[in-house]
Amino acid sequence: MAKPVKNTDVAEISVFRKKQCLDKKLEHSLQLEAAMVELQQEFRNRSQRISQHVGRLGQLLGVKHVA
Repeated sequence: MAKPVKNTDVAEISVFRKKQCLDKKLEHSLQLEAAMVELQQEFRNRSQRISQHVGRLGQLLGVKHVA
């Protein structure tokens, strides 16, 4: 015979499900944040390389200062 379900059992299951949902949302948020940080770093690296190339091009063209 099945054990009767108590209100406390239902409440505990509800809390557990809410925690699982929050954990999944938090995991997803952390993944998005990590991806954003990676994109920012990639952007910085590319910007720095472009700046270096522009500076080198300016030197080759004899330009004193490139804005």
